[in-house]
Amino acid sequence: MAVLIEAVCAVVRRDAIDARIAGGWAAFTAAVPTGAFCYDDELASVGFMAVADAETFLAHLQSLGLRTSPGAAGGDACIVEQLGRSGAPAAWLGMTRLTLDEIGGEVSMAYLRGTRESRVVMPGGWKFEGSVSQTPMELREIDGGQLKFLRHQDNIEVYWDNTLQREVYVGRPYGSQPAGRPALSDAQRDEHNRLWNAARDIVEAEQLYARVPPFKPGFFLARKMRKAIVLLEQALALHPTNAAALWMQGKLLQLLGDFDASLDRLAKACLIDPNQASFAREAGISATEAGKLDVAVFYAQEALKATPGDAGLRTNLAVAHLFAGNLAAAEIEIGDARAAEPDDPVTRSVWVLVREVAAGRMRRPTSTRDIDADALREAVARG
Repeated sequence: MAVLIEAVCAVVRRDAIDARIAGGWAAFTAAVPTGAFCYDDELASVGFMAVADAETFLAHLQSLGLRTSPGAAGGDACIVEQLGRSGAPAAWLGMTRLTLDEIGGEVSMAYLRGTRESRVVMPGGWKFEGSVSQTPMELREIDGGQLKFLRHQDNIEVYWDNTLQREVYVGRPYGSQPAGRPALSDAQRDEHNRLWNAARDIVEAEQLYARVPPFKPGFFLARKMRKAIVLLEQALALHPTNAAALWMQGKLLQLLGDFDASLDRLAKACLIDPNQASFAREAGISATEAGKLDVAVFYAQEALKATPGDAGLRTNLAVAHLFAGNLAAAEIEIGDARAAEPDDPVTRSVWVLVREVAAGRMRRPTSTRDIDADALREAVARG
C-alpha cells in the first residue's frame, strides 16, 4: 500500500516507531498534532500546511528516539512535499502519483520501496473535492512578499495571497506566530499586559506556583483560578506565542485536575521555548497525572536537557522512569543524582524508594498517590 501526500508531510517508518520510541505506536500517535494523519502497514504520514511545523514535529520525534536526518539512508523519517520541492527523499521511500478512478482525480503518494503501491490510504473523512490534491498548494515563503498576514484565528493564520488575490488559510497546530506578523499596537500591548498582570496577581496571591497535585482548591479559589485561565486565554489571543502565559494556564489547569488540557498548554510552551526546564517539568507532572507515563519520561528528559547539571531534575527523571516501569533506568538516574547531592532529603527518599522496589520490598508505584508513605518512611529511617 501507500500513504497520501498533501502539502507537506512528515513520513515515518512504522518499524522504527516500534523499535525506537518508548511506548511504541501509542506514544507516536499521542505526539501527532493534526488530523491529517494516515498510515499503512509500513509507513505513517502526518500532514502540515507549513514546512516549519513539519520540522518541529520531526524534532519532537527525534527527541523521542527516532533518527530524522532528512534524506539519509539510515534515517527513520523525512519531510516530503506534494509538489516534490523538498529534494530527494530518504533512500527507503518511493514517491509517485496515482490516478484514482473512484475519485476522478490524481493524488501524490509515498510508499516503502520494495512494496506494492497499487492502493493509497487517506486520512479519515478525506474527500478529493476541495482537497489540496485537487488544487495543489505551493508552500510559499511567508516573508517573500507573496503572502501578507491578515489575522490569527485560533491555530489558523489567514493571509492575503497577492498572486491569487484571495485569502489563504494556513493551519498551525503548534500555535506559532508567523515571521513578519505585525507588532501589537500600543493599545493591544497595554491590553495584553493588563490581562497578563491580572492573571499573574491571582496566581501569586495564592502562591499557586508552589502547589502540586493532588490539590483540591475550595470553591472560591477554584473560581479565581478559572478567572485567571480566561484572562490568560484573552492574552494569548493577542500574543499566541506567549510561552509564559501557556505555562501559567497549564499550571492552573493541572491544579484543577484537567490534566489533558494542562498537558496540551504545557507542551505548546515547551515547543515555543524548549530551554525552560520549568515548562518541561510541569508537563511531566501533568503527563504522570494523566496516566501518560512514557510521555512523562520524555518531558523529564527534556527538563534535564535544558538544565543538565540539576540533580533535582535528574531525581524527577528517576521517578518518571520508576512510574513507567523502567527500573534499570531509574536506578541509574537516582544513583547519579545522589552522587551529586548526597545530603538532599528528597533525593535520598527517592533513592530508598527505588532500592526498595528493586528488592521487591515495596510495590512499584505508577503515581505519587500509589507510594506507601509509611513503608517509605520506615525504609528511610533504616538507612
